[in-house]
Amino acid sequence: MRTSARLKLIITLCIGFPCLAAANAELVASLNLSSDVEGFGGFSGLEISDDGTEITAVSDKGRIMRGQILRDANDNPIGVSEMRFAYVLGPNGARMQKWREDAEGLAIDNRGRLYVSFEGEPGRVWRYDRFGGAATELPHAAFMDQMQKNSGLEGLAVDRSGSLFSLPERSGQLNRPFPVWRYRNGRWDQPFSVPRHPPHLTVGLDIGPDNRLYLLERHFSGISFRTRIRRFDVVGDELQNERILLDTPSGTHLNLEGISVWRDADNVLRITMIADDNFRSFLNTTLVEYRFPSLP
Repeated sequence: MRTSARLKLIITLCIGFPCLAAANAELVASLNLSSDVEGFGGFSGLEISDDGTEITAVSDKGRIMRGQILRDANDNPIGVSEMRFAYVLGPNGARMQKWREDAEGLAIDNRGRLYVSFEGEPGRVWRYDRFGGAATELPHAAFMDQMQKNSGLEGLAVDRSGSLFSLPERSGQLNRPFPVWRYRNGRWDQPFSVPRHPPHLTVGLDIGPDNRLYLLERHFSGISFRTRIRRFDVVGDELQNERILLDTPSGTHLNLEGISVWRDADNVLRITMIADDNFRSFLNTTLVEYRFPSLP
């Protein structure tokens, strides 16, 4: 990457909200993925295994994909092999109606169980004890019926204790924070909110190996996309130490919607993202990865 391009990636815009120092981000891969499987694409939720070798993603058409990430000598991704696919099934083990299949968020706990959030009406989160298995419904909550149409549960993350976190794509007003909902001990609550800094909207969420909260945001200008990643310390029921890790110029990447945070063999923080091609022939399913060697 040329120095000028790299500098553009780490510039933080300080208009309308406090300037938050960006991290020294190194783009190490931008791969276009493809498959002959019918319905491939539309991926919005992403998980990368702790060692960076396995990818799991869910799509807007109720598909789940799992594969092996091929990496070079520098641990940078060069391809994905051994892809296998399954449908995101309902609690009865059957396919859902198409209008209910819009899977947006994905999280995998330390027991290997998969959690999927759905944007379709009504918003919901389901658990899958195995890849391709039937769903177990998590309790429904009132907030799931109050979200804006096509702006439901976009992000989903799980921490070390097994607590789930989710948030909507939109907050309802430009100056209103994004509510973050938590599921633990069999019930939902709202411990905190994420400050909203327009024009970006939330599209992905993860809890990193450092137990911090990572938020992926996107802005679509009508022509191209901007991508932003913010990080927060989770201290009890509060978010602290907000920091922008990445804020790309428009057109740097496509429609990045899924995010996964992990550490490589050198203990360097990596963030991998996947682009939703919206099943458009002129867009790509792209896997993007950054290193952050200066971050603790």
